[in-house]
Amino acid sequence: MNKLQTIDLPGRLWKLEIAEKGNGLGFEFRNEDELQATFAYLDDSRKLWGPFEMPESWWVTLDAVVEGKLLIRSYEDHTNPTSRKLWFLEVVKNEILWEAEKFLPADIIDGKLYGGFVEDGERKPAFIELESGEAHWLEEEIKIDPKNGDNPVKIAHYAEDSEYFEKIRVFIEKKAGDTIQKGVDYFQSDAQIVISYYIYEEECLINKLHIYDRKGALLLESILAENLPNITLQSFFVVSDQLIFVNRHNQLCIYDL
Repeated sequence: MNKLQTIDLPGRLWKLEIAEKGNGLGFEFRNEDELQATFAYLDDSRKLWGPFEMPESWWVTLDAVVEGKLLIRSYEDHTNPTSRKLWFLEVVKNEILWEAEKFLPADIIDGKLYGGFVEDGERKPAFIELESGEAHWLEEEIKIDPKNGDNPVKIAHYAEDSEYFEKIRVFIEKKAGDTIQKGVDYFQSDAQIVISYYIYEEECLINKLHIYDRKGALLLESILAENLPNITLQSFFVVSDQLIFVNRHNQLCIYDL
């Protein structure tokens, strides 16, 4: 496997999202000292756009990525995730194409953002045309096809009580001498096995990434994050036969699998 690119990110990574068709990456960074959230976008040519600031500085998050555009949502606070406002940001011009009040997104399908407007705790089904920002009411909720998720290659996650977790635990203990905890992310191709796992060192939770060939030889190891409060939802991505992960919160690494 070959390293294709390493990119220093403009802040401490909080969240990474892949575009709905896998043709772009969106980033959310958080500066807890300044209470400032910023955002960036990596295009197909691996050019990084941003960082971008929004009208709301802190209670705001990245919801989705569409080629060249970021869907960013503000909310009340950490105890109340109620949606306040949506912005659809075009990254090349750093221009907000449209905004919507109190819309809670669910999924993007065929250029439409499905979800609902929330008023007094009640959610009314609707969708927004991504190109124009025009909203349309729905008579009922649509069923979301799980195949419409934004990760082109499914990464398996195994919880601590899973049979597969136990098999990976034995493998990692034999190969690396680590006692894994909580959960693992797992992917295998024809040539490589990618394992992201968690260990405790001096009461600190650490996320490690190991890549092995199919004979069990270690090809790469990296520390993804340290001093974690809990495990992450997705610690690496595979897009177009490329492995993408973030090293120590602020360095994006891309390898050819």
